[in-house]
Amino acid sequence: MAKRLPREKQNSNAKRLLFIRPETSIDRDANGCAVTSWPETMPVLVKLETITMKMSEQFAGAYLKAADLPHPRVLTIQSVTQTTMPEGDNKPVMRFVGEQQQLVLNKTNAFTCVELFGDETTAWHGQPIELYATTTNFSGRMVPCIRVRAPQQAAAASSVVPPPSPAAPQGAPLPVPQPTPTAVQPQPMQQPPIQAPAADYPVDA
Repeated sequence: MAKRLPREKQNSNAKRLLFIRPETSIDRDANGCAVTSWPETMPVLVKLETITMKMSEQFAGAYLKAADLPHPRVLTIQSVTQTTMPEGDNKPVMRFVGEQQQLVLNKTNAFTCVELFGDETTAWHGQPIELYATTTNFSGRMVPCIRVRAPQQAAAASSVVPPPSPAAPQGAPLPVPQPTPTAVQPQPMQQPPIQAPAADYPVDA
């Protein structure tokens, strides 16, 4: 007696249905359902395997886009070459160490690199640079774009201010200056005036 397998419902996760069964053939009936011909007493092992993936990684292009940078990334410049674009014009393209995708340099990013590393592109080789996604005004509307800058971690480390010297603890009373004692000069003792004894007779007599 043939046994009909239930049809699996589709969901948002990509699922793969594996039938682990040696020497078993699977046919389909008129409705498109899978039909097996093994005896009903034989067990059937069905395993569902969930596959997690990102579609943006599956169809990544040769050149970086703003959508490829959900977070800022610090990369090392490998080389800068002049490349012919599919449109036919030549543009400078920056390659990075250990990365497949490249960055097409526009005027803004090119002059930022000139300010950081100099006008000669060979001096850019081996230099770290940070890429981040932002927006810019293009033909009257805001569009996503990629900008470059010096790595923020290195800039933050170079701008660290040394801690100040330890100060007096808060709430400690300040010393009150004491007046300097002055030497007291001894005053000479004043002798009372000596009075002549009163005459006991008239002076004019």
